[in-house]
Amino acid sequence: MPNLHILLGQSQRGYRIEQVMVRQAELIVANTDVNVRLGTSCYDNPVQSDMIHQTSESQFAIHGPRLAQQLIAWVQGTSQKSGPSIVSAAYFSPTAIDVTIQHGSGSDFTPTSGITGFDVSFDGASTWATVSGARQSARVVRLTVADRGGVAALIRYLGTGLADVSGVLRDNTTPQPLPLDQGLANLTIAALQVVETPPPFSDTFTAADDTLLSAHTSDTGHTYSAEANRYRINSGTVSVPDTSGVARLTLIDRTFLKANQYVEADIFFSAGSLDASSLLLRGSGTEYFIAGFSVGSNRWIIGKVQNGTFAQYREVAFTPVIDTPYRLRFEAILNEDTTTTLSLLVNRAAVLTPFTTPAGLLTAPGKPGFRGFGTGGRVRWNIAIAGEI
Repeated sequence: MPNLHILLGQSQRGYRIEQVMVRQAELIVANTDVNVRLGTSCYDNPVQSDMIHQTSESQFAIHGPRLAQQLIAWVQGTSQKSGPSIVSAAYFSPTAIDVTIQHGSGSDFTPTSGITGFDVSFDGASTWATVSGARQSARVVRLTVADRGGVAALIRYLGTGLADVSGVLRDNTTPQPLPLDQGLANLTIAALQVVETPPPFSDTFTAADDTLLSAHTSDTGHTYSAEANRYRINSGTVSVPDTSGVARLTLIDRTFLKANQYVEADIFFSAGSLDASSLLLRGSGTEYFIAGFSVGSNRWIIGKVQNGTFAQYREVAFTPVIDTPYRLRFEAILNEDTTTTLSLLVNRAAVLTPFTTPAGLLTAPGKPGFRGFGTGGRVRWNIAIAGEI
């Protein structure tokens, strides 16, 4: 028996919210039944003065070709053409929310600014405010929102009807671009965890309770008691700030009872210019064991800094994937013969062959932390923890 192709459409009569509900029902079926394919979207097409019927141009130049490319893909047995969809959202700052999208057939989107269709609620969906967005990367839309102190929020797309057609997000699918799919539910945004950023050229340390201590530039006059085997450096996000010089931030300064230590953190590369950024284990005031990312050569690096000189290091080529977190674990193990073995693990896999430094380099119990070095762009660190091995 031959395949039976049935084309379903919806009446153009009714309120916008009814059309939205019909569209969401269509998406549920198309996303759960392998025998059902989504035809095409027309909510972003220009309409006539009655605000219902499409213009002749939109029917013949946009809607027709969109449906045709879907039918051709079906007949040829190839993947259906699909537009981008929203996968997550999080605060970037108290006045900005980053919406991450997943591409279907395309790889980027337009417009780059004035993106419409988004609403945000700060009171559990009781009231909604319309917001606009701008492109931050091929997968991130940044929404500008009112400053509510970073409280938990909700966002939705086309929750009450159609957006301004001129600002609808469309991908670069060929031959006919496709608009952003409507979400099936409101998206929850966790409350923002605020992390203070220190001034350039300073070290800021945290106490055991995660509170920030006074900034200082050396270890002189600062002593700390030993802590438990594992503790949190910071539970929030720290970004390398935009500066004209070197920005340094050490999140923890704790003296350990033993020299076998580790530091773990998630590093997240945002779009734009990348900065070198690294995890550190400090042996003394002038000696650091370092592991991290080198922007100049696009490499993971591991080695030792003594009196400002970087030496005895190893590196491996690495091209960061934007908007993707990497879990780094940096270990320094003092062996019985007083040599120190360093290793760098990324996403729980060793990417650099551990190597041993000469005896006598570890002159004092280490103090774990990280420093970010950069002149622009952002490298973000999350969930930093440290402890004894």
